[in-house]
Amino acid sequence: MVSLDHCVNNSSEDQGIHISRLAPFQGVQIQTQNNPYSLFVLEPSEGKVLVRGGQYFPDFKEAYLCGSTWGGSILRLDWIGLGMCLEIYVDGMRIVTTPLKALSVEDPPASCIC
Repeated sequence: MVSLDHCVNNSSEDQGIHISRLAPFQGVQIQTQNNPYSLFVLEPSEGKVLVRGGQYFPDFKEAYLCGSTWGGSILRLDWIGLGMCLEIYVDGMRIVTTPLKALSVEDPPASCIC
């Protein structure tokens, strides 16, 4: 069981990112304990993303990134944190990844051909 003190002491600002602080179309590459994931931010303030990776997302799928958890009921909203599990909501399902081992943020493209 993870204590609240553990959560507070192990989720510093230098070990993750707030999704709401990212720009639209900015990418995030994530490596969890088991799988790589690619996220592209659609609406940062709402946590709306395109996600690909793991068994549930073989192709890009629109979803909501709720935040990160230590695996229990405490959810740090709007947060992608190293050592924590991502909580993603899609098609009425809550998906929780294995703990994050690495993440990197990519700049949005200079232009978008739509």
